[in-house]
Amino acid sequence: MHIRLPFWLALGLFAALAPGHATAAPQILAALPSESGIPFTCAEGVCVAELSTYCLQRDRSAPQFGDAYEPSDPGAFTLVVTDASGAERRLGAADHVSFVEGRGFTVISARVAAEALTRLGAVSARIEVKANASLLPVAVIGDPDPLTPDEIARTVGPLRQLGARVVDASPEAEAAGVIGALANASPRRGTVEPDRREPLWRQVTGGAQSSGQALARSTYDGCLAAYDGHEAFSFRSCLETRHDALLRDLSVKYWSVGAGS
Repeated sequence: MHIRLPFWLALGLFAALAPGHATAAPQILAALPSESGIPFTCAEGVCVAELSTYCLQRDRSAPQFGDAYEPSDPGAFTLVVTDASGAERRLGAADHVSFVEGRGFTVISARVAAEALTRLGAVSARIEVKANASLLPVAVIGDPDPLTPDEIARTVGPLRQLGARVVDASPEAEAAGVIGALANASPRRGTVEPDRREPLWRQVTGGAQSSGQALARSTYDGCLAAYDGHEAFSFRSCLETRHDALLRDLSVKYWSVGAGS
């Protein structure tokens, strides 16, 4: 039996397997903080929490499919597991979770095997992200342009702090975080059933009101209206598209104040 791959996928596999193939390290990314944590959702043995991220290095390439990342400061990411009694345990996420490119520079997927969570006694889990958190691409042997210690220190230090002031504190960043959490909690196909819409909103936002949440609510309602009754389309993909557009705009805003390389 012959398996036909899409042209773009076949080309990517050819390039990745070609002798001597090596690419320069991609961008260091900032992760938007989430004090309440991003829940993991599990399917087919893998549990995923999607972290909202933006680019700290305009002059490096965006991460490509499957690029691995790691925290610049392991203490900035906490895995919180809840057992059947409701008791919580707080663990260093870097010891249990892998971080992989999700959608370019706008999403990093935090992944952990469902079996691993079971061994930890978890019936649910979430990942908390502290302020000024950054993610570094995992170093690859043969990298023609690896990250230097000085480059890393500057990017995760003063440049990340600049991002916290310019991006993280903005209503658009708050909206992106809420939209990302809504997407993470939504079904991959179809839409959210009418009786689940307000509970889902309250679950993600806690019912609080702010300018960022007003923008997120407008997006939520707009995606529901656009995809209501159209099972062939994905409401979740609508949220993801709006989320990614916000973070692209925020990256440009960050670069415009002098950051980038």
